[in-house]
Amino acid sequence: MAYARIFLIGTAFFSLPLCARAERVSQDHNAAPVALTGTVESVTEEWGPETDFYKVFVRVTQIERGQAIQPGEILEVSCFQRSRIWGRPTPGASGHRAIPEVGDKIHLYAWPGDSGYEGNYPQWFEVVEPSGRPWIVRLFGYKKVRVAFVIGVSILCFVVWRVRKRANSIAALKHSTGSVTA
Repeated sequence: MAYARIFLIGTAFFSLPLCARAERVSQDHNAAPVALTGTVESVTEEWGPETDFYKVFVRVTQIERGQAIQPGEILEVSCFQRSRIWGRPTPGASGHRAIPEVGDKIHLYAWPGDSGYEGNYPQWFEVVEPSGRPWIVRLFGYKKVRVAFVIGVSILCFVVWRVRKRANSIAALKHSTGSVTA
């Protein structure tokens, strides 16, 4: 009986870290050392097995806080989002809530990081003025959408090729057996 209790307690103890999800502490907008307004010039993406990392380049137009930043300068802000949608989630922060679109005028809050700045966690920007780009152009701004589109078109072309090849072989078979009249 004592071994059963020890086994149950040990199992519970070792399975808890698999179920828990540690979240990063939210950062206050008012405490961020950098607060400014700017226009998003570009966004780069790096995919990982569980996390997508982004670098957002913002052309500064107005500075609220931030001593080493000048208007007209391009500021690099890092952020991330969890992208794993299959399996059991691993412990860790869930990532920043959103990534701005290219052309958006945003008011951002950031902290100095290892290389450049890191966006205030979890909400690091507010859209002041959205870009005037159509939705289809905004959608194709994401690398994942472009990759999925290329894969989808490739599969569609393969299916059309196979259907035509099969139809041609059936037609050739019917013609060679004489079942098609001229």
